[in-house]
Amino acid sequence: MTRPRIPGGRGGASSPARIEAEVVRIRSLGSGGEGVATGADGRVLFVPGTAPGDLVRVQRVASQRRFARARVLAVLEPG
Repeated sequence: MTRPRIPGGRGGASSPARIEAEVVRIRSLGSGGEGVATGADGRVLFVPGTAPGDLVRVQRVASQRRFARARVLAVLEPG
């Protein structure tokens, strides 16, 4: 006989997602007004609500093959 599975227990899809953050400097503005930076993996990051020169801690929210979108967690140094 097996034990019933406890929701929110160890492992599985119910575990909280690990937030991975990275620090980037915004180098320019994209055509949509989003800040543009280069991530640690070399992909272009689009970060809304930023300006050129900003040093920000971001979290990726969507990734594509050649670029990713991220949200600001903290502005470390305004541009």
